[in-house]
Amino acid sequence: ASSSKIELELWVMDIKQDWCYIDSSFLSEYGIDLYKEKIHWFLFLSRLKGLSKNNKLNEVIEVRTMEVPKASKGNSKVRADILRAKKHYALELTEEEKKVIAYNKAKAIFDAMK
Repeated sequence: ASSSKIELELWVMDIKQDWCYIDSSFLSEYGIDLYKEKIHWFLFLSRLKGLSKNNKLNEVIEVRTMEVPKASKGNSKVRADILRAKKHYALELTEEEKKVIAYNKAKAIFDAMK
């Protein structure tokens, strides 16, 4: 259920909005400056999928997909830090994307009632 929640509610990456993270990850990991070098789209996608966990892009994606713990007495600072990071790295959604998310949420609720 948690993976479907991510699929329905969260875009984890946007090539345009995350370009600086993608470029810096390619430069540090592969030595490829995407502003200077042209690579084939399939090679780009393959390398993008093959990035290790130790780069800025995957750090950003990890923050975006991180669950916020339920509030308790001892975790207010942790919760605040996570929420601040999520807000900082949040993607700006278009109106169309917001509609798709709303539709998918409504559909999931309706399907659960069957």
